[in-house]
Amino acid sequence: MGTEVLQVKEGSTAYTAEIRPNDIILEMDGEKITSFESFEVTLNKKTVNSYVNLIILRKNKRISVNCMVDNYPTAY
Repeated sequence: MGTEVLQVKEGSTAYTAEIRPNDIILEMDGEKITSFESFEVTLNKKTVNSYVNLIILRKNKRISVNCMVDNYPTAY
């Protein structure tokens, strides 16, 4: 997602999955994430309450994280 800072609220599904502010999402279920828009479009294709695998970059280290998909209101 380039230099965009990930906003993660305490108690959210992302927070529970141990995603933290300043993590950069590189992939979601094998699909490259190149911007916040590509993140939203990819996320909106997923089923609520299913799990996705995210590859994130944290302090120059690639980490694989499974995260439950929560309701996300953006429609495309």
